[in-house]
Amino acid sequence: MGLEINLQFTATSVNDLKEQLKNALEALGGSAVAQTPLEEKRWHKQQSLVPVEKNAKQKKAEKPSLSDTSQKKAKKGRPKNAPFNGPCKDCNTTTTPQWRRKTMPEGPLCNACHLRRRKQDDKQVAPVEETPTETPKERSARIRNEQMARTSRPKTITPPKEKEEEPSIVIPEKEEVEVSVDTFLTWGQQFIPGMIMRDKTFLVATKVIETWFTTLKSNHEFNSWLADNLEVYLEEMRKIFREYEAALPTLLMVQDAGDNVVLMVNNPKALTTKDLEMVKWV
Repeated sequence: MGLEINLQFTATSVNDLKEQLKNALEALGGSAVAQTPLEEKRWHKQQSLVPVEKNAKQKKAEKPSLSDTSQKKAKKGRPKNAPFNGPCKDCNTTTTPQWRRKTMPEGPLCNACHLRRRKQDDKQVAPVEETPTETPKERSARIRNEQMARTSRPKTITPPKEKEEEPSIVIPEKEEVEVSVDTFLTWGQQFIPGMIMRDKTFLVATKVIETWFTTLKSNHEFNSWLADNLEVYLEEMRKIFREYEAALPTLLMVQDAGDNVVLMVNNPKALTTKDLEMVKWV
């Protein structure tokens, strides 16, 4: 014969429901069917919710109502004074945004009367500016004069020293070098190699003659002298340039235009001063 159990619960509270569940479990006893893991998990979850709901209701019940003023904390601070309504001693008003001088003999005063009295007091106590006995301009002039008196010293005039007569230096007259073909050839032997190395491309015969002449005479004499002696010195320059061309045929070349002679440099990088100095014509 099977066991008949009534599983209909009529509970009016949580405690009543727990009591009915407890009685049902005792009635089952050892013949109760084992719960599945899912059913056991659901049962534990329901049991865990019961105390939470109970605690929430208890807290709500224990919380004092807003109408209960016996448990309210008293606010800290000094007690508020009763509102002061004057009246003002000057205008007898009782309404003002701020009362002034309430504890003073001349008070109480409203804000407007206080400001008016303060303005009158400032006018009465205003200091009178003393007129300066010395203007800034006069003071600056006085200080400047005092500084000048301290720093200025009488100038001592020293008599001029007598200049000793220095012995006159007689400059010897410069020995005048004769302008001739021999002096030109001697000068050219020394300076023409340097002129070729300086220009590096070409050298004009009349330029060499002019350079030599201006070392002996003034420039303004050159044109008149050259007109009389051009042929003689141009012939000497042809001979000198021919000597260079014969000694260095791969590096130098002579171009004769008739009224002038030009020495052309074919390979400036290969040309050296030592090669030019080896050429002799004196």
